[in-house]
Amino acid sequence: MLSITARADIDAIIQTEEYTELIIESIECLVHFCTEQEFQDYLIAQSRSLIVGVSLNLMRTRESELQDMISDPESFVNLGLDTCDKQKSKVPKTQGAKLLEALCDNVDGAVSFLTLFCCQSINLAFGQEGTIAAI
Repeated sequence: MLSITARADIDAIIQTEEYTELIIESIECLVHFCTEQEFQDYLIAQSRSLIVGVSLNLMRTRESELQDMISDPESFVNLGLDTCDKQKSKVPKTQGAKLLEALCDNVDGAVSFLTLFCCQSINLAFGQEGTIAAI
């Protein structure tokens, strides 16, 4: 998963049915592994990469979604609601959210890392690099 989502052409990959199915099935396995004690050491070691490299990368808004926002706002809103709530759609975006939720619910340190990552990203976005050391 990490090598697929790290590719520069991930937007094009997500548009192909074969890769979409592979991504969705892989995430379903990872979500299941999150609840199994025997995988906890691996998931703790890889949680940062899975959160940033997989979950957040799959959840970001793509160009096609921006076009949907204008041409089909109802579809855009429904995808956003599904991503944040039940993750019933079998698309990479909602499955990335499902993985993020499973990691945060089951892997020690995942919530703390995600919170710190988001706070640092916001600080960097607003040019407040000096406040990062305080966090």
